[in-house]
Amino acid sequence: MRDFLWGHEEFKELLDDVFLSGSYIRNTAVRPRVKAGVTDHPDVDVIVVMDFGLAADPEEVLNFLCRVLKEKYSDVRKQSRSAGIRSEAAAMDVVPIIAPYGMDSTLHLPDRKLKQWRETNPPVTRPGRSI
Repeated sequence: MRDFLWGHEEFKELLDDVFLSGSYIRNTAVRPRVKAGVTDHPDVDVIVVMDFGLAADPEEVLNFLCRVLKEKYSDVRKQSRSAGIRSEAAAMDVVPIIAPYGMDSTLHLPDRKLKQWRETNPPVTRPGRSI
């Protein structure tokens, strides 16, 4: 995914970084597990830092991300704050983040329901960069 996004002609111009976050990268994920005979795949959080400011429309940024991801992945769903991708290997939440004041300051993620950017500070864990 990382190589695809960095190689995409239109998207790479607005891309600052791509990294993993959440329980998967911290090795605390409890999946895959079997529930009622069905395997529940690992949940992987992919953070995509994009070069937009707080004036950008969160819905439009999420739409743009989903449109680009659909060029590579067949099962892309627009969610409230991310693009969801389901594959045989994993369930991925691809979260667009903006860093209007730099990566060492408050980060923001879109909230389609509230129609605004919400503050967040995901841990920037970088060992698993080959996604």
